[in-house]
Parts: sequence; structure tokens; C-alpha cells
Amino acid sequence: MQKKIIALAIAGLASTAAFAQTNVTIYGIADVGVAQTRSNGNLTQTAVISGGLSTSRIGFKGVEDLGNGLKALFTLEYRLDLDKNATIGSSFVTTGANASGPARQQFVGLTGGFGTVIAGRLQTTAFDWQGKYITLAATAFDAHNKLTVPNFRINLQNDARAENAIAYVSPSFGGVTVNLNHAFAVEQPTTATAGNLSATLVGVYYDNGPLSIGFVGEKLQGGGQAALGASTYELTERTDLALGASYDFGFAKFTGAYQTTKNNASTATGDTAKFDSVYSIGAQVPVSAKGKVHVQFAQSNYKSGIYSTGANAGTGGHLADNSGKGISVAYTHDLSKRTTVYAGYSYLDNAGTGIAYNYGTAVASPSTGAAGTGQAGGSSNVIAAGLRHSF
Repeated sequence: MQKKIIALAIAGLASTAAFAQTNVTIYGIADVGVAQTRSNGNLTQTAVISGGLSTSRIGFKGVEDLGNGLKALFTLEYRLDLDKNATIGSSFVTTGANASGPARQQFVGLTGGFGTVIAGRLQTTAFDWQGKYITLAATAFDAHNKLTVPNFRINLQNDARAENAIAYVSPSFGGVTVNLNHAFAVEQPTTATAGNLSATLVGVYYDNGPLSIGFVGEKLQGGGQAALGASTYELTERTDLALGASYDFGFAKFTGAYQTTKNNASTATGDTAKFDSVYSIGAQVPVSAKGKVHVQFAQSNYKSGIYSTGANAGTGGHLADNSGKGISVAYTHDLSKRTTVYAGYSYLDNAGTGIAYNYGTAVASPSTGAAGTGQAGGSSNVIAAGLRHSF
């Protein structure tokens, strides 16, 4: 049960009058496990991990009744790395364009009969979509998101979260809700300068008893230098679409997710005039009053390097096949309402020859002895177990 405290817990941040008006909830997750990863048959790493089932975090949220059905609300939520000597969120370093930490979400907004409007750093409708329709989403066993990381915007390392963002969530109309997000300046990867990129996302969801259907569309656009020190100014235009569904039959809950991405960047060589795609199917099966088995299968279709010269020029053929597939299985057991023990296994097959999807860190190549995280045409897997406590 979440603990309700009066805002005296953050004395010095507001006036005495405010203390009497606003209730603040402190909440969080402490999740620690042990994981072993392998790439291409070689042991990559055995280590204690934080967030094997759910990202460890601490958060503060509150609501103030302003009268006439209008309320003010805020949320401040930060990643915790329980396996490291670090303060709140400080140890997480992102190499992606917009990864999950250290600030998971920070916003202030208003809610009422019109819906909800918030602004700050937000968990977008893309984040909501993944949690609803991808079994094992955001866990150590999530193959679906591993297959989307290199190219797709809608995944946990890209536009699942957005800085400089505003969002509107409509009330439910017969089970239908609409979510509109706009990020005025998308966070940039460490390998590029600020490129004035902006993102607009639209989410539409239908929830009716055991059935849920959701659609998310995103447009990323703008321009900037391709890399630090580069003199070429590149235009970016990328469109991502995602469709998901779930149905709870009681004896099992089934999920399905399908995503596409199209790159119309001015210098795009791999994705122009075509869509890359990834899909997954999953199930959550209760096997006892407190235990569940979770299963996920995911596959991607992603090619790059359109032939521009030689005998194959103009044929639409591609130099590299970056497709891959993964299968995951996990078991969760509730020791109480707030404490869960878990264990699982996930396997990634780099079916193509272009990208080495992997779970590991540096590993010696069995053929060359060179350092690397995986091999195109090879495989990677992770096995992990841990304990999650919510408060």
C-alpha cells in the first residue's frame, strides 16, 4: 500500500498554507537480480543488475483540488541503480537518443472534465502503448525492444520519453481515449549535435472489459549536423506506426504488437521509400493463485544499404539483411501484494548479417578474437533471477 504523507515531508519547498492543501505520495520500486549474458556462445558477463523485472525508481506525486472539478497535479520520478555506488539517477549514462534515465518523468499539469494537460519531461503515449501490448516490456527479457533499438523511434531508448514536451489525454468516450504529445526539442544522441528535431505522437486506445486495442503514430522531423564537427546539414523525417491488442480470457492474457518505421532523411540509404517492421506475440498464463508464466516471441524485418552502383543499381535490392528474432520466457511469483520473485530466459538470433542484436557487453569474437558485443549471424542470450519490492 502506498504511503500518504502531508507535504511537511518536503518542508522548505512550499509555504505553510500549501502544506495543508496538498497530499504527496512517495512511491517506488526496488528491484535487484543476478543476470548472466552470453554472445555467440561466449560468456559475456555475470553481474548483479537493477531493474530486471521493473526499473528501480523513486517518485513523488501529488494532487490539489482547485474547485469546480479542476485539479492541479505533479509527478517527479527518478531511476535508481541499486547495484551501483550512485545517488538517484546519477549513474545512468545514455548512448541512445532518448533513453530511460535518469529522470523518468517530471511534469506539472491540470486535470478536469476536459481531460488532462501536462508539460515537462514525459512518458509519452509510445511508453503507454508498449506497456499495454508487449508482454515482458521493459524487463531484462524483452526481445521486442532489442529488435527495435537500431532503427525504430517507438522503443524504450527513443521516443518512449520526451524532453521539452506537452501532452493532452482526453476523457474516455465509450472506452475510447486519445493521447496527443509534442516534443519541441527531442533529446539528441551523444554522437550528434543538436539538430532542432521535434516529435509529434498521437495515441488512440479502445478499452472494453477484457479487450484493449491501441494505435500510436509518430512523426519525427527537423535537421542538423550528422555528427560532431560535420559540415553537412541533414534533414530528418521519420514516420513510425504501432498497432497493438490484448485480450484477457481469464485462463490467459494474450498480447500482440506490430510496428513499422520509414526513414525519409535527406541522406537516407537504407530505408527510403519502404517500411521496416517488427512484431511480437505474447501470453501471460496464471499457473497458480500467485504465479504466472510469461512468454514472448518477436521478429524483425529490417534491411539497409540500397544498391546505388553496379549491376544491382536500381533493382531495389539491399546490401545488408538486419533481421532478427527472439524468444523469451519468464516466471513471476507474488510473495505478497508488494513483493515478487522472478526468473527468466531470453534468446536473440541474429538471422541477418547486418546487425548483431545482443544482451551482452564486450565479448571476444570466436573467429577473430576481437572485442565486440555480438556477431551478425550469431546469437545472444540472457538468464536472470531477482526480487522486486514495490512501496
